[in-house]
Amino acid sequence: MKNIVVIGDIMLDTWLYGDVDRISPEAPIPILDVKKEYNTLGGAGNVAANLNYLGVKATLIGGIGEDISGNKILKLINDHNLGSWIYPIKETHHKLRVCSGQQQIVRVDKGSIDNTDCSVNYNLNDQNFDAIIVSDYGKGAICRSNIENLSELCKKKNAKLLIDPYPKRDFYCGIDCDLIKLNKKEAEAFARMDINDFGDAENAARILMVYWPTKSLVITLGKHGMIYVDRDKTVKVENDSLKVYDVCGAGDVVISVLAFIMSMEHYSKTAMVNYASKAGRIAVSKKGTSFVTREELFEFQGMVLSDIGVGD
Repeated sequence: MKNIVVIGDIMLDTWLYGDVDRISPEAPIPILDVKKEYNTLGGAGNVAANLNYLGVKATLIGGIGEDISGNKILKLINDHNLGSWIYPIKETHHKLRVCSGQQQIVRVDKGSIDNTDCSVNYNLNDQNFDAIIVSDYGKGAICRSNIENLSELCKKKNAKLLIDPYPKRDFYCGIDCDLIKLNKKEAEAFARMDINDFGDAENAARILMVYWPTKSLVITLGKHGMIYVDRDKTVKVENDSLKVYDVCGAGDVVISVLAFIMSMEHYSKTAMVNYASKAGRIAVSKKGTSFVTREELFEFQGMVLSDIGVGD
């Protein structure tokens, strides 16, 4: 069983679903008659939960507050059978989404961006792992010093380092890693250019790889597909038709699949990108923060390396 560590901003995602059939007499706003409420792990927690569904031993590292939301996260970590190292912060990051039918009416965020001490030393020297995923949502869990330490640690351990960066961070330049994953909006912000097609996406990736000493880069392009670029190879996956129900958490699903396959001793880059794209398509076809199971992705149990491919 593969062992992957996820480090970053942990959140609680809460979903309220109901019906709207009248307007409040107190103000011109809709009244939601709540029918269903549920909580899921968000942010770095969603990445770790998806790894667990892929049959990976996942360890989640990040901060939560000593509050109701934090207690709910601890329960979810236990429910998903995740390993964890949780440190205290002032207030748990919490996203509440209120939905009527398939439409989000409003999202309410709690947890300030300055309530995490990014000087926390993620001491993993005595731990065994195949990969580390950095899941940076810009809430303060990741800073230059700890990302540098993680990069050096992965080199010593011969482990993969994958980064899902926050677009307003400028400290990723010069960080040696195996893969950086961006969505279209993030890639445009980092590369300072518009992306209208696969050609633009590849150009943006090549530009970014001049500044980032990453071995590879993935840009997800929403309903259009995704592109993988490394120093020698480009893999494009186009979506012919895609019904998008909810994009929440789809990027977390993609990077969890990328890390799972990259952690193997041999793998096909083309197969890896195709499976990551498939996982993203499955995720956006589901309601809310969703998980993709190993059975859904590979369509049967007992997957072996030969099913992913070796080489290219």
